[in-house]
Amino acid sequence: MSRVKRATAISAIAAATLLLSACAQGASGGTAPEGPSLSTVKIGIPAAISNAPLFIAIDRGYFDAEGITLENASFKSAADMIAPLGSGQLDVGTGASSAGVFNAAAQGVHMKIASDKAIVGEGNSAYALVVRKDLIDSGAFTSFADLRGLTVSSYGAGGAVDIYLDKMLEKGGLAFDDINLRTLGGPDAVTALANGAIDAAALAEPQVAQVVAAGTAVRFAGSDVVYPNQQIGVLMFSDRFASSEPETATAFMRAYLKGVRDYSEAIIDGKIGGTKGDEILPILVSHTGIDGATLRNAYMPEMNPKGELLMESLKHDLVYWKAKGLVKGDVEVDDVVDTTFIDKAAADLGRSER
Repeated sequence: MSRVKRATAISAIAAATLLLSACAQGASGGTAPEGPSLSTVKIGIPAAISNAPLFIAIDRGYFDAEGITLENASFKSAADMIAPLGSGQLDVGTGASSAGVFNAAAQGVHMKIASDKAIVGEGNSAYALVVRKDLIDSGAFTSFADLRGLTVSSYGAGGAVDIYLDKMLEKGGLAFDDINLRTLGGPDAVTALANGAIDAAALAEPQVAQVVAAGTAVRFAGSDVVYPNQQIGVLMFSDRFASSEPETATAFMRAYLKGVRDYSEAIIDGKIGGTKGDEILPILVSHTGIDGATLRNAYMPEMNPKGELLMESLKHDLVYWKAKGLVKGDVEVDDVVDTTFIDKAAADLGRSER
């Protein structure tokens, strides 16, 4: 057979194969079903334990199943994400509720608080006041009133943690002027407690578990003692992402909420436990770099399995920040919150058992 005849025969076979395939599709009622088209979502995910549901959703393929590829940008805090969210360079931001979020909104920076990411549960708070162990052991520190004159660290004015510290001071009959307040990040506070540079600290996990395990400080009181049901962590959408890609935004929330539910099933009495806990622990170790023993000893942030926000807490905190002069401008919580996508995702997934 000549080369031309051979090529013609091959072409005929290929055409016949395509025709048979088309006929088979027609017989089954249309084209074969396709998976979701891929969408890239730019997100800021620091290696924080409050991002556990995102790490779980990534590793278990929940975003892949929704046709979403995450492009993670490196940020130290939610404050660093505000400008990129406002400009639409970042689609999704993660972090703490803060005065900065509301100030940005008051100045016309467009973004939305879209979902819960961490709340203070009752009895098992992931946020606490820790006090140097020698002060506790000696009896020098027995109540919030003993904070007077001490050097105490927090994460900085305008954050949610400062509010619970303020309430602890108030419970002891004190105010910020009665202590030597220092602004330190979690790891720096751990070091400062160890070398005696500070006497106490308002901390979040896993640093609370770290100082307790090291024997340098004692967990004196969880933040739930003075402020239960506080909205600490939030998930934020840029206005561009929410308005231009609503289907992708809802798909993102479905994947995220699956991660939240898996995470919640692995938390027993505030800590990672049971067989579900055994399953998620390696995921958290891998993404956060925190050792498994510390994670097991830490009180983990509580999260709502429907992604619902504690609106009264957000309103309370905004009033607080305005009174302190930390939020300037005419802005209200309803101007910043949009739960459209998390509500739709929760409805799509159906009832949670927790």
